[in-house]
Amino acid sequence: MKKLLVILGAMSLATTVSISAVACTPKVKEEKRIISKDGESAYEIAVKKGFEGTEDQWLESLVGREGKSVYDIAKENGFKGTPSDWLKTLIGEKGDKGEKGDKGDQGVAGKDGTNGKDGAKGDKGEKGDKGDKGVAGKDGTNGKDGKDGAKGEKGDKGEKGDKGDKGVAGKDANLEDVKKLFDELIKKQEEEVKLLKEKLANLEKENSKINNELLEQRKAKFNAASKIFKEKFNGLKFHSKKDFNEFRDIIDKLIEEFKEKFMGLNFQIREENTELPGEQKRIRLILWKDGVWDQSDSIILNFEH
Repeated sequence: MKKLLVILGAMSLATTVSISAVACTPKVKEEKRIISKDGESAYEIAVKKGFEGTEDQWLESLVGREGKSVYDIAKENGFKGTPSDWLKTLIGEKGDKGEKGDKGDQGVAGKDGTNGKDGAKGDKGEKGDKGDKGVAGKDGTNGKDGKDGAKGEKGDKGEKGDKGDKGVAGKDANLEDVKKLFDELIKKQEEEVKLLKEKLANLEKENSKINNELLEQRKAKFNAASKIFKEKFNGLKFHSKKDFNEFRDIIDKLIEEFKEKFMGLNFQIREENTELPGEQKRIRLILWKDGVWDQSDSIILNFEH
């Protein structure tokens, strides 16, 4: 039903266009335009009424009684151009200005712009008027005293003065007082020496205490090392009477272990068979200090036949 109304409206419009186009003779090449009330083209009116399609499709639908479209009739009457060009001529006059619309909502505030560069330095201003007289300042501090003036000329010689009173007779030096002073100095020095001796004795006691503590610590560490040493060699038998490196691998590993566990102590482990029967060998653990044996321990191994 909707399409039918569009076709009827278009046919009515086509008839009007055909009449306007026929009124123009082929010799007169003046373009004729169809003007609507609202300044809209015929195609726009057709679309509003429900027509669906392009401008060219709409033109093809405007066919008169003789089977010609209004565009064909316009071309016969002198129009030059495409169907789209012809449609642009079918625009009404500009309509009246519409009423002012309602005020729109306020837009979102824009970001602050970057600060502009400082302007060029202005010219020097004119000299201002002379200011009012200022308030009187406070009195300044007193200045320093001036230097003494130049020495004056020598005065006249004065009169001789009266004879003075006789002074008190002085005492002779007393040897006892000198001896007493000397004895006091000696006594003071002796007291100072005594205090120094007491301090030295205390230091020696403290040093002896520290040495004893260090000695006890060395003994404790040696005893711990000796225990590990005996556990390692206990029950072992040797197989060569003349080879003193038979247990070298065990000895080297033990020495490395003692270095890590007992830092600062110098251990050695030796194989001996001196003053022993040929069937026995001694393995000795030694703790060295200042180039001499400090402590030692040993274990006796038997020969295995």
